[in-house]
Amino acid sequence: MPPKKLSRPGRKSKPKPRRPKKPAHPQDPGPAFAKLAAVMARLRARGGCPWDREQTHSTLRTYLIEEAYEVLDALDSRDDSKFAEELGDLLLQVLFHAQIAAEQRRFSINDVIREIHDKMIRRHPHVFGTTNAKTSAEVLRNWELLKKQERQSKSGVAPASSRQAKSESASATPTSESSTSSTSTSHHRLPPRRRPPRHPRPSRSLPTHPQSRPHRL
Repeated sequence: MPPKKLSRPGRKSKPKPRRPKKPAHPQDPGPAFAKLAAVMARLRARGGCPWDREQTHSTLRTYLIEEAYEVLDALDSRDDSKFAEELGDLLLQVLFHAQIAAEQRRFSINDVIREIHDKMIRRHPHVFGTTNAKTSAEVLRNWELLKKQERQSKSGVAPASSRQAKSESASATPTSESSTSSTSTSHHRLPPRRRPPRHPRPSRSLPTHPQSRPHRL
């Protein structure tokens, strides 16, 4: 019996290096948001939904609170599908109120977006400006200071910093003792934020009067 030919061992192919997965970039929400805003406008337009056309800011109060609680319930359930759905229901309430205001030529959804966009830029100078904030405590402190300044500017009251500068320029040169006391009082501690009273949660069963919503979102 002839000897078997030994097969020549083939070269082992080197394993190909795994390429790192590219991070998933979020899609541009612009087109989807515009489509949703168009749906809301169509529901409120002539020939749209009778129920949606009858609603006012006052009649939607219950639904705004109810949808916020539904978002919290979905968050606790750890069901992402349900969470996304309830966030959409809450977003619709924002669009609903903005659409009603736009019809009355008061403001539009674009004004709502611009307001929150500009606020986020103003309240984060450590990100979009030159202010340094390395800890969350510093961020919150800057946030409260900026919030207070914005409220004072809207009410026509000069900020405390400018009032203090005027008083210091008008007064005589302070002594060492007075300068020490002024320095210690200028860096006053902000009072702790008080949590507003919790709105009573509406019942699960929605009202059955003629204006009640025909279906849950």
